[in-house]
Amino acid sequence: MLTRIFDAPRKDVFQYWIDPNLMAKWWGPKGFITPVSQLDVRPGGQIYLVMEDLEGLIKKGSRYPMRGTFVEIDEPSKIVYESQALMDDKPIIDNTTTITFKETVDKMTKMILRIAVTRATPEAEMPLRGMEVGWSQSFEKLSELLQKNV
Repeated sequence: MLTRIFDAPRKDVFQYWIDPNLMAKWWGPKGFITPVSQLDVRPGGQIYLVMEDLEGLIKKGSRYPMRGTFVEIDEPSKIVYESQALMDDKPIIDNTTTITFKETVDKMTKMILRIAVTRATPEAEMPLRGMEVGWSQSFEKLSELLQKNV
């Protein structure tokens, strides 16, 4: 579980999770871009994202796709999706991700990310080890974007 406080209204933080153009600007750790961001934000709708290692932090130009299905959308308070991280077009991690958004008394947003890994292959060892750092860096990028747009 990761918790982050954003100095932005809840509706704005939520919007960065459901707009594919906005998501592409922050998704992925530093040194990565997201050239593919496809979201059909509704229960049963699909999610497909591809991160690319722009700076060679793992292997320059390598792409890391993720596909999934939205399970629950409760705007602006909750998103749940089931997804698979892919390597060579094969699933290496299956998980359920739950993101909750709570407005604080001072009109900031407390976001809580929970990821339940339901299956992982041996190839998933490195991505699983880097998951917390990767999400933290993504949220730093998100925070910077929110500050520019608030």
